[in-house]
Formats: sequence, structure tokens, C-alpha cells
Amino acid sequence: MSEARRDWKSTSPLRVIENITLVLAAIALLLLVGVVTADAVGRYAFGAALPGAADMSELFFMPAVVFLTWAVAQRNRKHVAVDILHRRFGRRTSAVLDRFIDLLGLFLFVLVLMTSFTLARDQWSLWTVEEPSLPTGPSRAIVVLGAALMVLRLMVQIIKGRGESHGDDPTDGVSE
Repeated sequence: MSEARRDWKSTSPLRVIENITLVLAAIALLLLVGVVTADAVGRYAFGAALPGAADMSELFFMPAVVFLTWAVAQRNRKHVAVDILHRRFGRRTSAVLDRFIDLLGLFLFVLVLMTSFTLARDQWSLWTVEEPSLPTGPSRAIVVLGAALMVLRLMVQIIKGRGESHGDDPTDGVSE
């Protein structure tokens, strides 16, 4: 079974949630394209921009596109990596380097999670002042969700040793 098909047929709760957030990010990307297109057509064809287009894009669509895809990118080892180091070292050294990077990433994303959670909690009820007035709390919650999923994904990979040597999966087919 191909990797993509296995990812979508998996019953692992973490993979299911990651796949749902991936679909939500894809929908947000389509909405972003639609809003930007409508704004541009309105501005240049009718002389009137779409009210709140920039705010909707910045507060809702872009955070969803960026933050909801973190864990899936990590699951598939598609984050930016320093390949030049992997080419210089052997398989075992590369695996140790990957583990160190995962631990460092876990530490940093725990900090992102704690900070974004505090910010989201404090700003949940705040609204923007422009027209149309939009809530800022939900966009902060998107960051919290993305960071939480990334922390969980890193913990799973560290504990199970998944994704050794930059993309190989020694536990292929093992449920999480």
C-alpha cells in the first residue's frame, strides 16, 4: 500500500486528527485564494475592495494554512533539513542527529505551545476594530492546535524512533 493511501486509511488517532487538519488547511487555502481573487476583481473591476479581505486572510486563512500543516510535514519528514550534514555522516550518525533535532524541536514547540496558549486564552474575547469586526481569539487557537499536534507528533517520533535517517521509516506499518 502506498504511503499516501496508508496515511489516509490509518486508524491512529493522531494520524486521523492530522489528516483532518490537513483537509481544513486545504479548505483555508482555497478560501484564501477565493477571497484574494474577489478582492482583486472588486478593486480593479468595480473600484471597491472586498471589506475585511486582508483581515480574513491574515487572521484566519494564513494561520490555518501554516500552522495546521506542521505535524503532517513532520510526520512525513518534509520540514527543511540540512541535507549536507546527512550526506557527510553515516546512517547511525545521521539518526543521532535526527534524534537531537527532534528533541530540540520538541523543546521549542513546547515553548510555542505554552506561549500561544497563554496568548489565545488572554485574547479569546478580543475583536478587531476594523470593518468587519472579527474575533482574534480563534486565529490564536489555530496556532495552539498546530503547536499541540506538532508536540504530539515529535513525542511519538522520539519515543518510537520513527523517521530514522532522514525519511526512512523503520517501523513502517506499526500503528501509533
